[in-house]
Amino acid sequence: MLAAVYSELGQATEVRAEVAEVLRLNPKFSLEVHKQRMPIKDPAVLERHIAALRKAGLK
Repeated sequence: MLAAVYSELGQATEVRAEVAEVLRLNPKFSLEVHKQRMPIKDPAVLERHIAALRKAGLK
């Protein structure tokens, strides 16, 4: 979540740190799997969240 928030805020240093931590904890992180597991019901909000993570550099 922090990676998405920092991405939305344009805080590049924090984004890089959070992305590194996500990948350290889960080297096989996938946006597709994350999207399926997120409990966000509103499709527009979910897409914004995924777009922020993609912008942060996650795949």
